[in-house]
Amino acid sequence: MKGQGWSGLTLMNFTGVYRREHFYGDRAHDWLDCSGIPGTYGYCDPAAAARLRRRMHTAGRRGLHFLDNGNYHYLSYFWTETIRRPFNLVVFDHHVDARRPRFGPLLSCGSWLREALRDHPFLNRVFLIGAGRHQQELLADPAHLSEDAAARIACLNDGAALDSIIADGCPVYLSVDKDVLSPAVLTTNWDQGTMALKTLTAAIRRLTRALPVLGADICGEPSENAREKQIVQSDVVNRALMQTLMA
Repeated sequence: MKGQGWSGLTLMNFTGVYRREHFYGDRAHDWLDCSGIPGTYGYCDPAAAARLRRRMHTAGRRGLHFLDNGNYHYLSYFWTETIRRPFNLVVFDHHVDARRPRFGPLLSCGSWLREALRDHPFLNRVFLIGAGRHQQELLADPAHLSEDAAARIACLNDGAALDSIIADGCPVYLSVDKDVLSPAVLTTNWDQGTMALKTLTAAIRRLTRALPVLGADICGEPSENAREKQIVQSDVVNRALMQTLMA
């Protein structure tokens, strides 16, 4: 967003889906080609993490980053680990992404919030908007989250709840998984929520006008082999979100 000191627009290419979209074509952008890095799909092994960090370092965190589909949402962990001031993390997502990893210590798209709460010293709280009821119940399961970590996650389900984020006054990093949106808006590669696009853009606009935003990312692309209609829907949503964040 202009006035926030952002460095620009970055696209992280893993599956090639962005080559079928056009929302970024009229803006200067960095293209980070990560398609040749093994060990990244859904889970990120240590060797892949090292290569991704080096590649991401060239782009800079203070900007808008498109992460490909929801299996790469763990990249938000890497973008936020560079923040060196107290901040809150605002996540729009149909899933809580705070499960215990299935395969030992490997960072995953389903565990990255849990790991961020544990590892990032400047992360105060996580505000999760749009998670399904069953997903929210996972937060009370000690098999996934410690009592301390669970106490630092707040699940919000309506626009009025944004008041608590704004009242806190802390700078924020925004992370959007488009699976928070209704299937009537677009199709992602995960089960989806019920949010309307105008609800999402209105919430983002309100937050960016009220608080310092330290960066943002967006994931939730359809499969790279999706039908053209699904690609067009995703392209339209990406453009709307980009314009809202970088107006």
